[in-house]
Amino acid sequence: MKARLFFSAVWALQLLLTHLALAGWHWQNPWPQPHELHDFYFVDANRGWVTGRNGTILRTTDGGATWHPQTTRTWYDISSVCFIDVNTGWVSGDYGAIMATEDGGGITALPPVGEMRVPAGFELYQNYPNPFNPGTVISYQLSAVSDVKLRIFDVLGRQVCTLVDARQGAGRYEVKWNNGRNGYGLAVASGVYFCRMEAGGVSRSMKLLLLR
Repeated sequence: MKARLFFSAVWALQLLLTHLALAGWHWQNPWPQPHELHDFYFVDANRGWVTGRNGTILRTTDGGATWHPQTTRTWYDISSVCFIDVNTGWVSGDYGAIMATEDGGGITALPPVGEMRVPAGFELYQNYPNPFNPGTVISYQLSAVSDVKLRIFDVLGRQVCTLVDARQGAGRYEVKWNNGRNGYGLAVASGVYFCRMEAGGVSRSMKLLLLR
């Protein structure tokens, strides 16, 4: 009998599939996954799906030895998945998003069921991982088309770098602060930093901790 255990790592989040065999537990990392994973569903010993952040849907047909990303029409987080047979299934996620498939996902986009709602406000989410080294991911959402600035500051209030300076539509976004570098491409020192988002006349900020 085989058991499967799924979880996300702190950084370079991965899908981990565990098989219970006579020799003990055997770990597999079949597909490096940069987004956090939320739910999984298997219809038999070989065929299954897993869902996660930013519209992530992965599919396996060999019991988890390999995983293949499925095309979706959303960047919203997908929190749950359910199938009634190998072809027919549903996923649901942020803002009431529901999508369905009648071909097992395949390589085609899953058609949306119902209209996805616009995010209710302007929000800046805690980065992950935190503390971090060398890089981290920052997520934010916009409820309307806005001029967006996302900047990093040190504890003295000095600007370190600008991650976003653009006009963007309503939705959820992610940006990476790669390797903790400033606007000149130089690595900054370990310590506390602040991320500030300005959009739609709203300002949001949060604290980040870089550990070299």
